Amino acid sequence: RGGWIFSSAQPDPLGSKDLRELYDKLSPGFKGRCTAPLLVDLKARKIVSNESSDIVRMLDGATFGSDKERLQLYPADLANQIDETNEWVYELLNNGCYRCGFSTQQASYDKASADVRHGLRRCEEVLSVQDYLCGDVF
Repeated sequence: RGGWIFSSAQPDPLGSKDLRELYDKLSPGFKGRCTAPLLVDLKARKIVSNESSDIVRMLDGATFGSDKERLQLYPADLANQIDETNEWVYELLNNGCYRCGFSTQQASYDKASADVRHGLRRCEEVLSVQDYLCGDVF
């Protein structure tokens, strides 16, 4: 089946064994790839988003736990830098790795592999002078 498998230590709150079963429960007839991350509205029993950058924006300013401290995942002063970084990280690294894994011809693998190496060099350049890709706090 492929995809994320839930464990007994960290079970799915809706009782699914794996991500495909969860997609089937929440989006019957779904034919696409079942990807993580996945943000689910447990009360409405529906998928909200499976796009990491959208999820970060949705959770920005959310409160969790009893201390009610707001998360700052997408601070306004870093929004442009975050968006620009997300764009090249996705294209060169996320999608580059995906394209490497599914290449059926050497030329397409070589192009994807070159993109991944370029993305890693870019990360190394940034992280050689600061602790995070965007900003100076976590």
